[in-house]
Amino acid sequence: MRDLSLAMIDALGQDVIYPAILVDLEYADNTVHIWNGLGTLPWNGNSYIGVGGLGSVEGIGETLAIEAKGVKLGLSGIPSDLLTESMDEIEAFHTCNIYLCLFDGPCGNIIDAPFLSWSGFMDSPEIVDDGRISTVTIQVENKLLTMNMDCSRRFTADDNRIDLAERLTTLGLATSTADTAFNFVNAMQLQSVWWGTSPTSAND
Repeated sequence: MRDLSLAMIDALGQDVIYPAILVDLEYADNTVHIWNGLGTLPWNGNSYIGVGGLGSVEGIGETLAIEAKGVKLGLSGIPSDLLTESMDEIEAFHTCNIYLCLFDGPCGNIIDAPFLSWSGFMDSPEIVDDGRISTVTIQVENKLLTMNMDCSRRFTADDNRIDLAERLTTLGLATSTADTAFNFVNAMQLQSVWWGTSPTSAND
């Protein structure tokens, strides 16, 4: 129940609930918004396209252990002539967000803001094509997997400036803010730091 609003917790305690799943898929040149209902659902300035029973989400869960478990997304009913375009748009390591949404009735309004249930990175898609209709399955990997990847970054001022503006924007700071922490890394290599009383000679 953590991070759920009181209104959502109250709705989950009712005898009948009206849930839905919202998914954001970051493609090569845009972000696709879909949900498991019918019609178009407006939320957060976006229009979520209803895929109904053609979409599926498998594997969302929680364990006591720290594990990088993934989630599998499926979408069937894609016409074969649109399959190539769909595949070209999907790129590995682009973000996927999955939200739990609750309604106040069968055709009601969204209760508060949908809860972010899962966030990860898309892997390469898999396809099953019978010649007429295709099914695309996308494995979404947990962000914990990045802990197993080699880091190619350096603790230098030049490297720090690569994505400094983006990080400042995320923190709500002006992009003109100066970050000089790494300017002193080289000097620290030759810096002598004395603890306690300063030595009286080079041999102390």
